[in-house]
Amino acid sequence: MPAELPLTASRLARWLIGLHQSLADLARQLSAAAAHTEGREALAALAEQIEAHERALSKSWIRLEDL
Repeated sequence: MPAELPLTASRLARWLIGLHQSLADLARQLSAAAAHTEGREALAALAEQIEAHERALSKSWIRLEDL
């Protein structure tokens, strides 16, 4: 998060959501490139978990914006 901006719950949530998307994309790319089935499955599961957490953060962010 840029240091020059004041930290608010809304900005923090948006920043975390952006990080999660990058991590999910990376896990998907690694899963596609994995040589072993177990590695592909583990990385695909990791991408799904990251996306689920991103959805939860998005819902929290929407609730914060509604306040």
